[in-house]
Amino acid sequence: MAADRFDLVVEGEAEHITDPAKVAELAAIWAVDWPCTVDESGTALTAEFSAPSAGKPPWQVYRINATSAMVLQIDPAGAARFTFSSRGCQGP
Repeated sequence: MAADRFDLVVEGEAEHITDPAKVAELAAIWAVDWPCTVDESGTALTAEFSAPSAGKPPWQVYRINATSAMVLQIDPAGAARFTFSSRGCQGP
């Protein structure tokens, strides 16, 4: 299913990633679709362009430790909520 066909809300705790090696690893992955690079601090990202709502760089990197997610699909209509625990994902 294409991501433009549904809305996704993820709930959980955000963890600020400051390890330069991890930030560089993630920047390399994201650079496939968005030409970002690691900034001079080594702990944030920069790029020549981004969504206006993102504000000016540098951008911090976060990991979401998800506890739940809700998916809403318009056509065909439907919704589902999933919860995550140490036992795995529990959905509808």
